[in-house]
Amino acid sequence: MPIAEVGLLRRVSRALREALPAVVVGLVAFTVAVVGSWIPNLWGDEAASLLSAERSLPSLWSMINHVDAVHAGYYVFLHIWISAFGDSPFSIRFPSALAAGVAAAGIVVLVRRFSSTPFAVVAGLACAVLPRMTYAGEEARSYAMTAAIAVWLTVILAATVRRSRHGDRLGPRARGSAQRGAMRGEAWGWIGYGILLALGTQLFLYLAIIPVAHAMSLALLRSARVVWRAWLKTCAIAAAVALPFVVLAASEHSQISFLAYRDDASLGVVLPGAFFSSVPLAYLGWGLSLVAVIGFTVRRIRRVAWTPSDTLEALVLPWAFAPFILLELLNAAIPAFTSRYLTMCAPAVAVAIVLGVRELVVLVREAARRSDAMRRLRGPAFLATATGVLLAIALGGLTAPVWAAQRTPYSKNNSDWSQISDTIGAEARQGDAIVFDEGVRPSRKTRLAMRAYPAGFANVKDVSLSKPYYDVANWADATLPIAKVIQRGRLADVSRVWVVEYADATSVDTYGVKEIEATGFIRVGSVRLHSSEIYLYERAGAAITASRPLDYVPSPAQTDDGSLPH
Repeated sequence: MPIAEVGLLRRVSRALREALPAVVVGLVAFTVAVVGSWIPNLWGDEAASLLSAERSLPSLWSMINHVDAVHAGYYVFLHIWISAFGDSPFSIRFPSALAAGVAAAGIVVLVRRFSSTPFAVVAGLACAVLPRMTYAGEEARSYAMTAAIAVWLTVILAATVRRSRHGDRLGPRARGSAQRGAMRGEAWGWIGYGILLALGTQLFLYLAIIPVAHAMSLALLRSARVVWRAWLKTCAIAAAVALPFVVLAASEHSQISFLAYRDDASLGVVLPGAFFSSVPLAYLGWGLSLVAVIGFTVRRIRRVAWTPSDTLEALVLPWAFAPFILLELLNAAIPAFTSRYLTMCAPAVAVAIVLGVRELVVLVREAARRSDAMRRLRGPAFLATATGVLLAIALGGLTAPVWAAQRTPYSKNNSDWSQISDTIGAEARQGDAIVFDEGVRPSRKTRLAMRAYPAGFANVKDVSLSKPYYDVANWADATLPIAKVIQRGRLADVSRVWVVEYADATSVDTYGVKEIEATGFIRVGSVRLHSSEIYLYERAGAAITASRPLDYVPSPAQTDDGSLPH
């Protein structure tokens, strides 16, 4: 075999070996996210994704000029995906699981540049099981993709600045032909960074905050002026490309004005809910992250010699915390924040937790070395190892129940839409009418059960529908009030009406009930589901059956939904 071919094979073999840890961790993260993803009912935000993606592209363009431009790129992607793979809950959530895998693999690539392979694998696995990532990985929204893009933007930034011939804390200067190759790699790196940033911003507008964290990283790394100029030029070009979309999205800010009346941004909600969905896990996770921050800060104050670990922390810690702080400050002026928007920071938080574990392990080992008795018993190594193992067990033990709770039928906003569909499908007769509760906020409207799980509604007439979602500027159907339905005679030739009301633990809505009863309908049956109640009405004078519960028996209601704040 020619020497050139042997050399090529060796390079390919080496590349495959180097890629293997990232690929394996990515597959693990994908598996963790995708297993059980078909179990939870779709909920309001996922219905917005589904209904937007099912439109024709002209209809989608019309919609995003009125609402949800902030998610425009994701809706276009999902439109193409559905055309190829269908619109089942498993199908529309599958890309998010893939994105979770890509994010975890990217963490391995990033961390491995500055630390050992085992440590990089642990960091990737931490990303794979962090509750915010496992939740985003089973949701038909753009958030898992924003996390993956944030990871790879950071990977590209680290690789590009390291190639720079201008020397900073990411790597040594290149010389000769290596310098020319580094210059070419640097140019392509900035091009890739700009393209990914522009595309990511159009996938979800808030991803534009990530460059703020990267600016902090470049400052901590004391990057040269030429690096700053290249980075700023790249960001400016990406911003110019995305500007029309940003302006359009900003003009639609009023659609999230409801956040002003919700408690989503309070620290009492965000600190446990942003990444952990468990108070004990939040205490442990934030505590370990704080240890990493304190350790890095102390070393910089003391001007301890810069290490690859410090470089990793300079890249990760601003990314983990700066967007959080900026969004909280922004929210104080303009309500525009909920915990899901921080998914782009979740991989960095996972790495910060692992860095905190390592910091504690080092502290325990150093403390034990100061003890003569411990040194004689070889205690420092044992204590350090035991500390790391105990923290890993604690993190895993607290994470597993959250993952399991996320994969229960009602874990997403207590939605029970598939059960509504099953009930109507089992009980309704051809020609029956159906009325949905239109008196609740959009994400809780029971009508969305018909759009998300249409199979059960084949026999019923939607008498309240004014215009279907694909013919209106909003993402949801336009409907008539019950009084208009009756006035227009839409119940005149109907002998049975189903009414689907939203319900919580203490009350059931009564939307349209008085109007329907006033026209001569009598309630003859009902069934309570997890967060809805279904009534059956028959017209007085018809062959009315005795008042009874419906034959369909729903699965037992669950009270512990295990979901993250929405």
